[in-house]
Amino acid sequence: MATLIGLTRAIALAALEKWATKEGDRDELAAGSSYDVSLTIDGLVDGQDFADACIGRLLVNHDSQQAHSTGPKPAVLVAALLADLPPRRRQQILDRLPDQYLAAGGRLEVDPDLLADAERMLERLRTSSTITRRGSVRFEPTNPFRPDSEQ
Repeated sequence: MATLIGLTRAIALAALEKWATKEGDRDELAAGSSYDVSLTIDGLVDGQDFADACIGRLLVNHDSQQAHSTGPKPAVLVAALLADLPPRRRQQILDRLPDQYLAAGGRLEVDPDLLADAERMLERLRTSSTITRRGSVRFEPTNPFRPDSEQ
């Protein structure tokens, strides 16, 4: 069962978290930096006085590079392949293939050589790049809070 102190604190910190998420600007935090933080939170929650202190260190990790690759979406690829077929043949495939797939229990039997050709083509259609992943931000408190009922 939540104590009044615990509930009041939970509400205050949830409101503060939502506000900080909306108002904070991560771009202002330099990669690899750290900041000493000493904050006092003081206010009312449903008419109940609330005060708490937050002391610690905010740490911003370094950015990292990550490989990233993309390929065409399946629907775009299927549409590109269908575009090269006469309209009647295209419609036959659109009508028949889903039924074949379901009848085979979610599998399609294909010629292994055609499958190898398709895999090589898909590999050629993939684009690779490097993206920057921003460093994580964490807070290491030096004054862990314990409600009066737990001290």
